[in-house]
Amino acid sequence: MNKAAWVLATLWLWSLSLAALATPLQIGPDIAYTVVQDPQGSYNLDSARQRLLAPASVPQRQVFARDYTTAAYWLRSVLPRSAFHGSALWMEIKPSFVDDVQLFYRPLGSDGPWQHRTTGDNARMPRSDLDYRFPVFVIPALPADASGYEIIFRVANRGPLLLRPTLWQPAAFVSDAARSSAWQAFYFGLAFFSTLAAVTLGLVFKSRLFWSVAALAGPYLLLACLEGYAAWLVPQAGRWLQDMLTAALTLLLYPCLLWAPVEALDIRHRRPRLYRLFGITCGLFALLLIFSIGTDFYPNAIRIQTVVFAATSLALFWAAIHILRNERPDLSTVLLSLGPFAMLAVSFLGMLSLREIVPYRLTLYTVWQYVLMANMLLVMVVALIQVRKQRQQALASQRLEADLRIEREARFRQRQFLGMVAHEFRTPMAVISACLANLNAQTDDRAALRKRHERIARATDRLVQLTDTCLADARLAADRLLVDRRDVSLTALMTSAASLVDVSDRHSWRLSFAGIDIDDDAPVNDRAFVDDALLRIAISNVVDNAVKYTAGGRIQGDVSRANGHWRIAIADAGHGIAAQAVATLFERFSRMPQPEHTVRGFGLGLHVSRQIARAHGGELALERNTPQGCLFVFTLPIVDSSRAHDALG
Repeated sequence: MNKAAWVLATLWLWSLSLAALATPLQIGPDIAYTVVQDPQGSYNLDSARQRLLAPASVPQRQVFARDYTTAAYWLRSVLPRSAFHGSALWMEIKPSFVDDVQLFYRPLGSDGPWQHRTTGDNARMPRSDLDYRFPVFVIPALPADASGYEIIFRVANRGPLLLRPTLWQPAAFVSDAARSSAWQAFYFGLAFFSTLAAVTLGLVFKSRLFWSVAALAGPYLLLACLEGYAAWLVPQAGRWLQDMLTAALTLLLYPCLLWAPVEALDIRHRRPRLYRLFGITCGLFALLLIFSIGTDFYPNAIRIQTVVFAATSLALFWAAIHILRNERPDLSTVLLSLGPFAMLAVSFLGMLSLREIVPYRLTLYTVWQYVLMANMLLVMVVALIQVRKQRQQALASQRLEADLRIEREARFRQRQFLGMVAHEFRTPMAVISACLANLNAQTDDRAALRKRHERIARATDRLVQLTDTCLADARLAADRLLVDRRDVSLTALMTSAASLVDVSDRHSWRLSFAGIDIDDDAPVNDRAFVDDALLRIAISNVVDNAVKYTAGGRIQGDVSRANGHWRIAIADAGHGIAAQAVATLFERFSRMPQPEHTVRGFGLGLHVSRQIARAHGGELALERNTPQGCLFVFTLPIVDSSRAHDALG
């Protein structure tokens, strides 16, 4: 335990020492400096040093920052011995967008030569002692007789001037660089995948909202340039590319941030004039001001951009507040609308700090990074919510479209059905009318009279069958079909159902039980508990179908028991059913193709027959389909008489 405690104490002390070493020193906040302006850029090191040592020079303790200017600046500071801890220091020069930085140093009080280092976007390679995304110079340990280093900077830039030299102990720098790189990898990885998701959603949904979310990658790319990644990853052309991207993305920062709330609040439809103003502002200023990069007009372009987009931001913010207050949109729209405005506020403060209107604070830059990340996460969450809403709307639209299509199809089939019913009813009615007309002739031929009576009876039964089929279909469609089971003879029911069909002289009807032809006097065990009225309709429809689609021959009916079920089979001697018609054979209003249109009907028979079979707990299926004929089979469960009255279809 003592050894373990000693190890833990050692690690604790070591972590404290690293924490102390990890705290860098900055020239400005930690180490004071004096500064002098070189308006024409004509000072040399000696003349600039004399002015820096003049009594009028006032030491400053803030980060060096100046507005857009063409002047060069000289800074002088002293690095005391206490900063070195007996070893060399590594000086990290930030930010990455300064064109020219000259570093001179020598021991304090020495008249010896100055050590000279050059860095910046215009510097030739190498621009650093270390291969890192920011320039890093090694300041050697102090000689034994020196109290410190005298250090002088010369800085010049076409844009804003900002200089943050930071002094590190080597071990602390390596630790901080590793931690910073890991954080930046996560940070920019999140930005990459979020932007990729936004672009993908924009392509899929063709929505301006997701393209506006993808535009938020602009500030991330600007941040990557400010962090020096372009110059580091592409050493030969990276500094020029980084300089151009930094200048261009600074101009495009406001449009990238404003686009998301504009689309989220649907300013295009709610405030069309403001939307046109925003579009014109973005388009014209982006195109016109972008050509100012690399020219002396660039500082003025930045000032114009700041004023114009500050006014535009206020107008959009006022419109957003008005819309949110009056129309009360959902929470996702509120967050998506107000999030970019927070980013705009921080960005605007950053611009003011570079113009020396407000003091520069490194904390502001850190807050800008975190607000940017929080805004991207917020936007992606809200975008996913919007995707879910659009998906639900699309599904609802599809369901509505499907319902409308079904409704149109139902109306079409209804009209078709009514036409076919009228046609079907006309034939038996014509038979009845003709026979009645003949009866009115008062013939004395009893045989002819009996034949006419039989034709009237068959026509009447046919009308009843058609009517019952239509009524059964209506009851089935309304889900109100109740099976009223009774004790009936299936063979007698088959005979009764077949009698409803007008069998021509070319057809013959045969009935068997378990494959044996039925003798009228031979008893058979064919008692079943079924709804005889419904089952008569179902069987007569199948028999009628067999007669209509068979030119001639035997129609064979058979009743049998097998595996606890009644099996009612009806076979014909037709030419079979076309393969393409089998799949829809039992659908409502489905009819087999007949090129000569010689078969009448309206496609309800087999559909109603199957539904009646299913209402009994059974099934109707096509078991055989050959060029020599078809076989349709009803399979019905055998219901015990004790629960026959409780069975429902």
